[in-house]
Amino acid sequence: MSHDEETLTKIANEVLKIETLDSKNSDSKDFHELSVWRIKAALEKAFAAGIERGWQIREQQTRCKEL
Repeated sequence: MSHDEETLTKIANEVLKIETLDSKNSDSKDFHELSVWRIKAALEKAFAAGIERGWQIREQQTRCKEL
């Protein structure tokens, strides 16, 4: 599982209370009823994680250029 997939799964677990983002081929397991405030919180957390990941990548690239 990639870093991005791990991050999204963690957000789904913690914020949306969804066990997995893998398809289970079952309507009762693949479709979830969610409040808009929980969806908003998950999107905000994903956005912040994306910014953080971008800074990490930029820092790594800067270190590589310094070598």
